[in-house]
Amino acid sequence: MDVKWKGILIAEIIILSARTINVKSTERRSGYKMRRGCPYCVRKHLAQASVLLDEVLFGYPHHRWLAVGHLAEAEVECVELYPEFAQKIREVRLDVMHAKENPIIEELLLEFLELIGEKVEFPKMNSKKYGHKWRKEDANIRER
Repeated sequence: MDVKWKGILIAEIIILSARTINVKSTERRSGYKMRRGCPYCVRKHLAQASVLLDEVLFGYPHHRWLAVGHLAEAEVECVELYPEFAQKIREVRLDVMHAKENPIIEELLLEFLELIGEKVEFPKMNSKKYGHKWRKEDANIRER
């Protein structure tokens, strides 16, 4: 099985397992109380996915699958608190999984921060996301 399909399979298993767990029945059977979704964890996973997708642009294509994992975790953390926003994360995750253009995760992060009542403005950065074309030297930065 090639790397792409392993990544897709792992991401889908994470999502399916998170959706099939019934919190109340788990509490009844095991006495273990599952924790609730966490907006700070959603924020953290979205930020990590953004960084990893930037790394894809610098020549680390396998980081796409690490970003998929973080988007899956953000979705799981968000689904109980903000189910509509969890659906948006899912759509972005599927775009990343199917190797469509790298989405701008910062926009999703800003939307989430507004949703939870945080006001933060990100400055425009010199990146491909904002229209700056990378030079060949930038892509080979890891060799320096």
